[in-house]
Amino acid sequence: MVSSDLAVDDYLGASVVTNGTYIVVGAYGKAGNSGAVYIYGLSGGNWVQLQKLTTAATGEAFGFSLALSGNRLVIGAPYANLYRGAAYIYNLSGGTWVQQQKIVAADVAADDVFGSSVATNGTQVLVSSAGDESRRGAAYVFGLVGGTWTQAQKLVASDGAADDNFGQSVTMSGNTLIVGAYGDDSYRGAAYVFTTTGSTWSQQQKIIASSRTQNEGLGYSISMSGSNVAISGAGGDVGISSPGAAYIFSLSGATYTQQQRFQGVVGEWFGSSVALSGGHLLVGVALASVGGTTSSGLMQVYESAQAMPLYGMQFMHL
Repeated sequence: MVSSDLAVDDYLGASVVTNGTYIVVGAYGKAGNSGAVYIYGLSGGNWVQLQKLTTAATGEAFGFSLALSGNRLVIGAPYANLYRGAAYIYNLSGGTWVQQQKIVAADVAADDVFGSSVATNGTQVLVSSAGDESRRGAAYVFGLVGGTWTQAQKLVASDGAADDNFGQSVTMSGNTLIVGAYGDDSYRGAAYVFTTTGSTWSQQQKIIASSRTQNEGLGYSISMSGSNVAISGAGGDVGISSPGAAYIFSLSGATYTQQQRFQGVVGEWFGSSVALSGGHLLVGVALASVGGTTSSGLMQVYESAQAMPLYGMQFMHL
């Protein structure tokens, strides 16, 4: 799929999300980093562009991050207003996605990059500010109050420090949310689990890998599916000096425990993104070279033991 007005430096596909009915694709580089988001739907067995979303502002990187749940779409724009950032919430109405509200953090400041990652469980919205407080990072929970999205809570790591990048990645499902902090502990990285039984989210666990190494950057990308979560370490913040890794953690009681580790090759950016659905794990390898084409990238597909015939299959664009 390509957009109807594809242009140089659009970065179409830098973010993607689907609910099965719609595919939403971000192009945050569109029009000098103003950004755009494209909605696709099935028509006659083919995916066709149905709508293009933009804002009136310039240079916002609208579409840098995306989250979709049912009829609710959340779009991050972390470059807005001197990199303070913003996020936009859209609802589906009569087959058309309509902007409901633009949200910002109550304490937003320059270089916070609010909107660097977004998530939603359908009733709440989670937006991160990885640059908050000298890149300690933060994540904000918003809920609907009288039809208006209102900030309910600011989340930070219990042991947060400068350059942790808490909020590099976020995921949210039901009463659990997980926030990645790939800069934690000399870029070894970590992820933080928060849960709620009412109106307040509380940190329950700090996830670290048993074999994590310096510069691995655990928490660069996160995806949750049922009682499992995939967390990647794509090489930290030092020019991909680590081979990168992807981990599966499973919920046992109230604690996530490490089940499996997959490792890449130095320089290939293994773990640049991860997606987990049921027994399927997809790992992005953004700088892998394929067929003599330098840094063309590919996607590595792993299957659970119940689907071993596809285990380790690679997919790439040809």
